Amino acid sequence: MAQPIRLAYLHALYLDDEIFKNVAAPYYIHPNSSNPIVRAAMAPSLRGAALEQLLASQPLTTDMPVLDLERVYQDADDAFEALDTLLGAHKWFASIQDEPQQEAHQDDCSTSKDQQETPGMLDASVFAYTHVILTLFAFSSDASPAGRLRTSITGRSSLLDHHTRLARQYYHSPR
Repeated sequence: MAQPIRLAYLHALYLDDEIFKNVAAPYYIHPNSSNPIVRAAMAPSLRGAALEQLLASQPLTTDMPVLDLERVYQDADDAFEALDTLLGAHKWFASIQDEPQQEAHQDDCSTSKDQQETPGMLDASVFAYTHVILTLFAFSSDASPAGRLRTSITGRSSLLDHHTRLARQYYHSPR
């Protein structure tokens, strides 16, 4: 599920001019050098790598790869929808993954309540995307690629609650 989200994120972060200028450049280019020539050389390299990843993910229907942005963003939206549905009323994705094991070993004392109520790797992965999209892409219009990604999350209450829970619990964020 991460791949469709990652591809839309790559497009929004590196290929959308507004986001690139306001997010990617300050976070990924400016800290590496104060030299404007070096900065100018890094920008096309980052953007080219993102475009290469996106084109490599597209089905080849002709000799030239065609980037279907509508499909990229729809796939990301579908992935967020699937994650939201999977999470449902659960606190963490990790608790969903533990359920079959818990049912099979109900009398086993080795499965503690702390383990069940702790976020896992999928929780961290989802939070990594949702946090950047909700915070760093917050200034984007809903019609922009970054805004479209943001609304894919804000329209999903389980994912929003998941993000808020992790931000508050581990980063003391009011969000």
